Amino acid sequence: MARPKTDEPMDHIVAVRFTETEYQLFAEEAERQKISVSEYIRRQTLYGKIEVYYDIATSSEEIKKIREELHRIGINLNQISRFFNSGGKAVDAIIKDVQKAISDIYALGKEMKKLVSPWQSIEV
Repeated sequence: MARPKTDEPMDHIVAVRFTETEYQLFAEEAERQKISVSEYIRRQTLYGKIEVYYDIATSSEEIKKIREELHRIGINLNQISRFFNSGGKAVDAIIKDVQKAISDIYALGKEMKKLVSPWQSIEV
């Protein structure tokens, strides 16, 4: 039995090359949504934006170390915020700590960008 004809046949083919990692991201999401990879890419191209999520904790030992460092910096910034929010007065040493934490975050962000450079989507 032949396929039924559609009102809008798909006559045009567009060839796109993906890395293995890129293709796996598409394939996993398409499988999760129970549609073909072609249909997933078509829908995302026409109707949406593809969001890429990284499992940073397990992807690389280097990235894991950066993630842990960012976590420590975040804890320090929370403690500093709590101090100021409870009426603490600004002290030069605390201001320097905040500036150093921000500088560390920026440096780690640049390092993270280098590690995931194939995606070019992380803004620093």
